[in-house]
This record gives sequence, structure tokens and C-alpha cells, in this order.
Amino acid sequence: MNLAPIVELLEAENFGTIGKDLFRNFMPHDVREGLLVTIQMPVEIDRYLNYCKGSFQVVARGTDWESPRLVMVDVSKVLWGEGLSLGDMYFYFMRPRHEPLIFPKSEGDLIEASVNFDFIYSHSLVC
Repeated sequence: MNLAPIVELLEAENFGTIGKDLFRNFMPHDVREGLLVTIQMPVEIDRYLNYCKGSFQVVARGTDWESPRLVMVDVSKVLWGEGLSLGDMYFYFMRPRHEPLIFPKSEGDLIEASVNFDFIYSHSLVC
């Protein structure tokens, strides 16, 4: 799965600037406030039904307990929908699996909030 169109959508929705405080697959440890989009598990391909199914994770980092949670609430609103075309992917649905999970970051006393998003999409090159 190509995460770039999702990161670009979040940049267009003013969640950050790619490479500064909005990242794909890796967020540097010295970023005190930022957003990361990453994939934890392989995307399943169903060749018979012509779709891909899986999940990706979005993590917000901040310096207090409330700001990362609020960012993830807003991100969840943007990434919740049906019939969304991003890049060469057509999402039948994309939605958050749960409310933001908040946990402390061990280095630098930073706080992170995370949400996993489930999806099904069609992709002409893979599916």
C-alpha cells in the first residue's frame, strides 16, 4: 500500500508539513509535535474479489496529554469515509477501528496518541 496519498491528504487538511511534522513510516525521535502514518501488518490481496484489505496506523505526538488526542480525533474525522479516491487507490471504506489510545513516550516525556484505520480498496496494479 502506498501511504503517500494519505499523508498528502493530511497535509492538504493542514495537519502538518511533510518532512517537518508530518511523516510516513518513520518519525524522528527529536520531533516534539508531529504526526506519523505507518503500516504495521501486510495488506491482504483478494484476487477473486479484486480488492486489498488491511489497516494502517496514525500516531500523533505532543508535549501534553490532551493535544495528541485532539489531533487524532480530527484525523479520524478526515480519514473516515466511503468512496474516497487517493492516488491510484479507490477506498470502498476507510474508518478508525477505535478511539485514540494514549500512551507516554519514554524519551523526552512526550505523549503519543494512536488510532488504527481499517480499509478496503481497489488498486489496478495489485488487485
